[in-house]
Amino acid sequence: MKGLFILGALLAAACDSNLTTPVATVDTPFWLHYGEHRRLAADEVTIGFLQVLGDSRCPRKYRCTIPGSADIRLSLSSRKFGSKSVTVAIPGYVAQADTCCHLPIATLGYEITLLQLDPWRAASETIQPSDYKALLQITRTP
Repeated sequence: MKGLFILGALLAAACDSNLTTPVATVDTPFWLHYGEHRRLAADEVTIGFLQVLGDSRCPRKYRCTIPGSADIRLSLSSRKFGSKSVTVAIPGYVAQADTCCHLPIATLGYEITLLQLDPWRAASETIQPSDYKALLQITRTP
C-alpha cells in the first residue's frame, strides 16, 4: 500500500506543468521555438513564443537599402504580476553578435532582448510560423 502512495505522488508530480516546462536562466541566452514556453529558473515567471507578427527582413544574400525588421509576440506570466503579452523586434541583418543593434524592451521587472530570429528566409522561400525560433536574453531590471 505504501508503494502505491509513493507511485501516486510521483505521477502527480510528473503532471505538474512547472516540472515539465523547460527551464531558462536569467542573463543567459536561450532559444525559444514558436509555440514553446519556458520557466525562468529561480523566478516564478513563464515566457512563451506566441506569434510572428511580421518578418520583412531583406532575404539572405541580398543587399537592400531598407533592411526591414521582424516582430514577434511573447507572453509573460507570473503569480505576482499575472499575464502580459509583449512585442519584441529585431532589425534586418542583425544576429546575436551584433550587440550594437538589439532593441531590448522592459516589462514586469525584466529586460527582454531578441538577439536573433531564425530562419532568415531566402528570396523565394516561404517560412511557416512553426519554423521560427527566437534567441532571447532576459535580465532583471533594477
